[in-house]
Amino acid sequence: MSDNKIYGFKHFRSYLEERKYVFKTRPETILKIEKKDFTTEERKGNIYYEDDGIYLLIDGIKHIGYLSMKDYDITGRNKYPSFHTVECSIIKQFKQNGLFDKKYDFYNTKNVDILDRQTQSVHKSIDLKLCTYCKNQTKNQIYSTTTGFHEELLKYNQKLVLNEVKLGLNKRPLDWNKMSKEYKKYKEYQCERCSFNGLELNAFDKRFIEVDHIKAWELCNLNEENLQCLCVLCHSQKDTVHQKNYSKGANLKKVKEFVKKYKNDLEKCANPYLKDWLLKYPEH
Repeated sequence: MSDNKIYGFKHFRSYLEERKYVFKTRPETILKIEKKDFTTEERKGNIYYEDDGIYLLIDGIKHIGYLSMKDYDITGRNKYPSFHTVECSIIKQFKQNGLFDKKYDFYNTKNVDILDRQTQSVHKSIDLKLCTYCKNQTKNQIYSTTTGFHEELLKYNQKLVLNEVKLGLNKRPLDWNKMSKEYKKYKEYQCERCSFNGLELNAFDKRFIEVDHIKAWELCNLNEENLQCLCVLCHSQKDTVHQKNYSKGANLKKVKEFVKKYKNDLEKCANPYLKDWLLKYPEH
């Protein structure tokens, strides 16, 4: 195993080393995405708004990217538009005013081409500046242009080239269930969002404590800073994607069982989602 390990916490690293965990190489190029009509993809259900970015689903894999306007009054305003990396207040306002449809394309490239509405000329390979609202919402201090965004994407991909673990068909590391169990042990089964203490739960109920990838698109990033231990209620409410995933079937049943059984404990630790959950599912 390489000395450049991606596992930053001792307990989990030892677990993997004992099992001689296998690494593999990864193509050094990333999938180039440009001029992908955002509205069309959103209507197909291929767009995911998450806390750390906007994702486009292609062949079952989520790709992070940004939004750029198809055209803009470059001549009249004497400037280029900003690009967006999250569903900020500007994007939400456009949607509310009915001005969003067919206005944006999805990119992950270094630069973009933009049509000037007045002259109908195309400005080629423009390095756009990041929307201020997106920057404030994400507390991003890493990049401020599309070039910077692309460079960070390349850096991340290079990490995968050097350090990526073997992935299964679900794009998660092989043996993920065993890995997540070891991580929960390392965190002593305590929810890092509401502090629910699951250490004393019986073996069966420890299933109510789950491991979440903070950056959802980095499923093979097992660094401690990209993982968090969450009770299933907190996990189910992390973002719109998780809310949808836990709104039906076995996932919903699991959250209901957890809340019903440990309602008092959740009240004691002031779980931030409990009140709304009980309003939605009053039978608990």
